[in-house]
Amino acid sequence: MYHFHVADDHPLFRNAILEVIKRHYPDAVVAESMDLDSTIRDLENNDETDLLLLDLHMPGSQDLFGLIMVREKFPSIPVAIISADEDATTINRAMGHAATFPNPARLK
Repeated sequence: MYHFHVADDHPLFRNAILEVIKRHYPDAVVAESMDLDSTIRDLENNDETDLLLLDLHMPGSQDLFGLIMVREKFPSIPVAIISADEDATTINRAMGHAATFPNPARLK
């Protein structure tokens, strides 16, 4: 069974991601959070997370601070960025911190 965590401050977007996960992985356990503090707290309390889907611009996560904190505290958790930010510099910096960016075409 997969364990996902969706960290995004926009409820509609977060719910859409949750629905996609549930549709493709109906037995998955899915946690959610809306700011960096609650994300860190939830990850500390759940050592079974298989994938963190992380918004770069949620509260407490200015610039790449949230990603850097997650990578430092939880280096073994894979992180996929879910963000509307298309800036190549930001994407390259995030990838430098071991984040991945899902290919939207593959999510359909």
